[in-house]
Amino acid sequence: MARLKYTMYFHFQTNTTGTNRKTRVAGWSESIYGADNVTTVQLTDFNRLQRCRAALLPQGASIIGQSFRLVDGNRGKVRNTAETFSGLGSKAPQDIPQMGLLFLGDADGAPNLRRWKIAAIPDARVDEGEYLPDPTGAYDGAINAYARQIEHWYFRAQVLTGLVDVQSIDANGAFVLVDSPGAFQATPPRSRIQIMGAVTPERRKKSGKFLVFTKTSDTTGTLFGWPDIATVGGKARVVRYDYYKLKATTVEFVKVAVRKVGRPINLFVGRRSARR
Repeated sequence: MARLKYTMYFHFQTNTTGTNRKTRVAGWSESIYGADNVTTVQLTDFNRLQRCRAALLPQGASIIGQSFRLVDGNRGKVRNTAETFSGLGSKAPQDIPQMGLLFLGDADGAPNLRRWKIAAIPDARVDEGEYLPDPTGAYDGAINAYARQIEHWYFRAQVLTGLVDVQSIDANGAFVLVDSPGAFQATPPRSRIQIMGAVTPERRKKSGKFLVFTKTSDTTGTLFGWPDIATVGGKARVVRYDYYKLKATTVEFVKVAVRKVGRPINLFVGRRSARR
């Protein structure tokens, strides 16, 4: 099913007060999905979402542009706009750009969950690594307003139905399913199938997503990239993706989250530069 991907582009600048000699600029994007064409109603909803998102941004951060792209269908050209939505400005200083809020929402009519982080929140809203409620209630209200607005949109996720039992997979990747899901019957060769919990002779479990190299029947075929070991049991499903609307009233702020930057020094593994 074709969907239109709506993307917000963010800009962040350090040292906005000029107290340091260095200034750096960074950017990131956040995307959601809507119907397969741009309508006045959807543009209005998207602008409303952007205003709610910008209301959570600290000093130095803002939304500086948008793009619209048709995906998973008749792909079209990207349409770009440069509408700006400012953040809270000097009312909300920030020193840790990667600090953000983790959200969770249920899919409407499916077992999927969506977790996502929105980056860049004011320093005043974090204390000792946890979220600190706003004494005025203004920022807490802005979080709730963002959650209610994003419930109008869709997210892309794997279809979690159609799980069947696996009888066996040999060392060459030839598999036998106990039953054939309807999705596998209609799936041509060169599609992907997900194997979960296949048990080796050493009682270890193997899982992963593999290409169906050949399909000999509705329940048998050969996997490309199988790790050269015989297994029995486990589960399988055809790898498919769909778009799910966020279920109303289920989107909620969970906790403060920090994007991992780099690795601890004792885990660093150097590599030789390609430059001579």
